[in-house]
Amino acid sequence: MLKVENAETCKEVLTLLENLANGRRQPLEMKKLFYHHGTSSQLLEQYKVKGLLHLVWTVDILKKNLNYIQILKVWDILPLSEMPKLANQLDVLFENYTLEKINHCKHKSLR
Repeated sequence: MLKVENAETCKEVLTLLENLANGRRQPLEMKKLFYHHGTSSQLLEQYKVKGLLHLVWTVDILKKNLNYIQILKVWDILPLSEMPKLANQLDVLFENYTLEKINHCKHKSLR
């Protein structure tokens, strides 16, 4: 959030992060603003923030004892023009994920 200098934008990002942490998601048409064909395309989410910025995040999995725990990983807040570079960097990271781990990351539990 150091790059975000506008107080209103910071407030919007914090509200968005709080909503994500509470399980709320934006409609599909509001979050798929960038299309990428690499491994990261299965996991990468982006939400438009006030102005030209986008919050980029994924769901990841931690295995604790015999349980899997989903966590949110926020990667960056950046303009859409910088998304391809970040997506390519994340492709390298996600290439190490097994199909099982990717499926656990994509799983949506409705309680």
